[in-house]
Amino acid sequence: MFKRGDPARFDARRTAWLDMVPDILVGLAPVAAGIILLVRDSSWAITAATAGVILLATAGNSAVCTRLACK
Repeated sequence: MFKRGDPARFDARRTAWLDMVPDILVGLAPVAAGIILLVRDSSWAITAATAGVILLATAGNSAVCTRLACK
């Protein structure tokens, strides 16, 4: 299907933030729900859960995409 390339350059691709936009958008629905719940009835549990989702959607995806996943 594809033309054979240089095997030395197979792992040379760098991951940018733009490549992670779909992954971040997946976390947008739980974050929006968490913000709505915080506005309606504020609690530390909802705040912690929303912050955790934000952390996983940004830093977690970054770590997985740059270190563990195939480039």
